[in-house]
Amino acid sequence: MAPKKAPAAPAAAASGADETTKFIEAHIDANIDALTLDEFEKFFGDLGIDMAGIEPFVFFWKIGAKGTWSATKEELIEGFRKEGLTPKTAKPTVDKWAKDVATNMASFKECFQFAFMFSRNSTSASVIPVEECKDTMLLFLKKLPQKPKFSVEKAVGYLEGRGKPINKDHWKEAMRFVLAMDAKCTGYDDQCFNSVFDDLAEQCTKA
Repeated sequence: MAPKKAPAAPAAAASGADETTKFIEAHIDANIDALTLDEFEKFFGDLGIDMAGIEPFVFFWKIGAKGTWSATKEELIEGFRKEGLTPKTAKPTVDKWAKDVATNMASFKECFQFAFMFSRNSTSASVIPVEECKDTMLLFLKKLPQKPKFSVEKAVGYLEGRGKPINKDHWKEAMRFVLAMDAKCTGYDDQCFNSVFDDLAEQCTKA
């Protein structure tokens, strides 16, 4: 009887891992072994992932990126491995994750908070100038699983008009505000909301 052949699965898995590692290494900054903002467009473009949506943030959230506007080579390799991704399968998987974020409030809240932390200028920063994060905030608030009662554009425009940076509590409060308040801010209670929105609520109540 001829000896049984060893299963080919491990070799195939190794080949996939090699392919993924080569892909990652082709896109990172070799000087710091990390994917930085300068490489995002090519990286996501080669994966076929939309750079204009929430997908890049969802991707970095799911692979466990800990930095700001970057992911280390180690994070990328481990993230691809942990989530079972390859350069060829990343797009449909990330699209599925993004759909979950846009339909599941628990996932949305977690990814939304990640987006703030990821958007800082450094890991030690506690605030972000609104002009630097307003587009990201709008992008997410327009994807809320529940329909906002208050205009997200007006809320974000108000924060920008204050001319002051925002912290993670302000970021989180923006989501709560647009979900809870109607256009007239009916029933607004300054004891229940962060004071950052007091002036906006007063303006809307008097309008």
